[in-house]
Amino acid sequence: MFYNKLKNVRFREMIFENLKKFIYLIENQRSGNPREAARKLAVSDRTLSNYCQILKNELLAPLVYDKFRETYIFNGSGRLVWEWVEGESLTVDSLGFKNKRLNCLNEIIKRAFFRNTGNVKTLASSLGISERNLHYYIELLKLEFNVPLYFDRKINSYVLQTSGCLYFRWQEN
Repeated sequence: MFYNKLKNVRFREMIFENLKKFIYLIENQRSGNPREAARKLAVSDRTLSNYCQILKNELLAPLVYDKFRETYIFNGSGRLVWEWVEGESLTVDSLGFKNKRLNCLNEIIKRAFFRNTGNVKTLASSLGISERNLHYYIELLKLEFNVPLYFDRKINSYVLQTSGCLYFRWQEN
C-alpha cells in the first residue's frame, strides 16, 4: 500500500490514513462508541471528535451516532468521494476547507492549474508547511488520488498534465 512507502514521514501530521480507516469502520458499522473508535484508530477522543467535524462540516457527510447500535453511521444513501476527475473544470470558488491539510491539497491543485507553484521551498513557505510535508502531499496526490501532477523545470512550477478536479465530498446515490 502507498503508506508503507512513506514510513519516514511523521504521520502525526497527517490525518488521511486514519480518516480513511474511520470511514471504512463507519461504512461497515464497526466503529463502536466514540471511545472504542478512538482506540481502534489509536487516537485521542479529541482527535476522533475532529475527524467527525471534518466529515460533517468539510465533506458534508451525514454522520450520526446511532445510540441503539452504539456505532457511527452515515444517515443517508450515498458515499464519500475522494477522487481526481479528469475533464472537470476547476472551480476556484469551491476550493477552500477549514481543515489545513485538506486546504493544502486543494491549494496545490489550484496553483498547479494556474502553473504558479514556484519551486518546493517557495510553495512550502507560501502554504505554511515544511518541505517534508509538501513532499508527502505531492506523493499523496499523485499515488493515492491519481492526480496527474509533475514538476516542469522550464517554468519552475508543478503543473497538471490534464485538467480536472479533486473531489472530497459526500455524493448521494
